[in-house]
Amino acid sequence: ARLIDLDPTHPASQFVLVWQDERDSVGEGGYEIYAQRVDAEGRLIQPNQRLTREPSNSEAPSVAVHDGGVAVAWMDGRSGRRAVWFASFTRGLTRVTVDRQVSPVNQSAVAPQLVWNRDRWMLAWYDDDEASPDHELWGATRDASGNPLVAPRRLTMDAGFSRYPSLLPLGDRVLVAWADDRDGAQYSLWARVFNTDFSPLSAESRVTRTAMGPTASVYPSLVRGPEGDVGVLFRDQREGRIQAWFTRLRCAIPR
Repeated sequence: ARLIDLDPTHPASQFVLVWQDERDSVGEGGYEIYAQRVDAEGRLIQPNQRLTREPSNSEAPSVAVHDGGVAVAWMDGRSGRRAVWFASFTRGLTRVTVDRQVSPVNQSAVAPQLVWNRDRWMLAWYDDDEASPDHELWGATRDASGNPLVAPRRLTMDAGFSRYPSLLPLGDRVLVAWADDRDGAQYSLWARVFNTDFSPLSAESRVTRTAMGPTASVYPSLVRGPEGDVGVLFRDQREGRIQAWFTRLRCAIPR
């Protein structure tokens, strides 16, 4: 499930929660995307709203908001293989656009991430196809109405498996963090800054380091800190158990 503040100018006034739900085909795995608006006290505003109606499974939603409404990205297989789809809605969750496929047709696109960045929707995902020659992160952008701005482009180029992207919008740029196993069997977190067309503005930077044993760092989640820093929450097994870990990134001026 994903939760987002519907009005960042008035924090905690109203939220929207999105999730995948099996209620329409219990036991058959036919998931659909549902959404619910709640107030600051957690009280429901109108009933649950079903956002997708596709029998091939709609899963793993990501939600973002801007002044004109809400958009949701998710994964489903209606095109014959897993793909990232996108649609926009009003803040009252009335549909504005039809479902639109964002990822290329030759990918098995999973783990979609969506943010609103100044004047556009920015999406990222990774290609999980067994036959894929790269297994890399990809990104694309859409305008406020959901029309394509930047066609899908590859964001990572290393020989490892890059997965689990996370996006932090910064206005004229976006910070992308992900898990990568370029150094061996274990995953470490990496990060890179891109402009709003997903062209790189910085070199890739390692956020965590692998060691011997079960130390995989995966599932990064990014948030802006109070002094221009960035908080990074992630899953790690460095102590032998799956745990939540935290670190932060700070802007440093090169000397």
